[in-house]
Amino acid sequence: NVIGYAFFLTTHLSNLLGMCFPGGSELCVSQNSKFIKTFYIGDKLTYVFKIIQKNHKYKLLTIDLLILNQNNAVILKGDIVLKLSLDENC
Repeated sequence: NVIGYAFFLTTHLSNLLGMCFPGGSELCVSQNSKFIKTFYIGDKLTYVFKIIQKNHKYKLLTIDLLILNQNNAVILKGDIVLKLSLDENC
C-alpha cells in the first residue's frame, strides 16, 4: 500500500473550511494537528467536527477535529480556531 502524505489532510481541511463551511468569511486563526496513525491512498476518511466554544465578542469559533479511517481508527486529532462573521442567532 502507498502511504498518504500527512499534510494532504491539512490541505484538504483548509479547502473544506474555506469553500464548504457556512458563512463564507472564515479566517483560520490557528490550527493544531497531531498525526496519530498512517493512512494509505484509497482509505475512506471521515472528518468529525465538534464545536467546543463560541466567542461572540471576538467572533471566534473553536472546533475539535478528528479524522478517522474506514476502520474508525484515529488518523489525525486536532483543533481549529476560526474567526467568523457570526450573527446574533449563532
